[in-house]
Amino acid sequence: MKSLLMLILFFLFTSLNGFSQSTVTVDATGEILVPADIVSFHINIRVTGETPSEVFEKHKEQERYLATLISERGLDNENLSFQPMNIGSRQVRNTSEYISNQNVQLRLNDFDLFEEMQVLLIENGFENFSGRFSSSKRQQGENDALDLAIENARTKAERIALNVGKSLGEVKTIDHTAAPVTRGYDVMMMDARAESAGMMQFEQTVPVTSSIRIVYKLID
Repeated sequence: MKSLLMLILFFLFTSLNGFSQSTVTVDATGEILVPADIVSFHINIRVTGETPSEVFEKHKEQERYLATLISERGLDNENLSFQPMNIGSRQVRNTSEYISNQNVQLRLNDFDLFEEMQVLLIENGFENFSGRFSSSKRQQGENDALDLAIENARTKAERIALNVGKSLGEVKTIDHTAAPVTRGYDVMMMDARAESAGMMQFEQTVPVTSSIRIVYKLID
């Protein structure tokens, strides 16, 4: 009986000692700039009309034009994704107006082609599209940003431990998040002269950010 009591007290002391161990929680971020060599081109086909059949025909006309443009520029299925056409209605004063909607996504690695397609789309009645820079180096950027975040977290934790008279122990828990690689701008009724097109000649980069929270044990 005495041995059992001593055993219980031993485990209780060990557990309490573990729970009372000091920890420090640090949040850190690492950011890496990667070259922007891709444009994600989002095109929205949107047509309005007084009847569903009118909207359908106008929409199909724009859809055919876009499909031809994509084929002529040699863009394959790997660079194309789209949603089916939808037609809905809304009340405008005392009448109903019908609206079509369809989203098309292109992945372009030719910035000149991106600019050319914008002008052609405007000239052929397209009014809603946008471009976003991305990078084929995203995965490597995420890895490098994570390494930097971990390094920054440890530097912070060591400084905190030093200032409270302790040493940094092993890692207790880790939480990690990575921000997506996107940077973009919207284009609505863009001037066909494309006066700002010259900016595309400059090298672009996009940031890849990794954020991390690490809980370290502190040693006396």
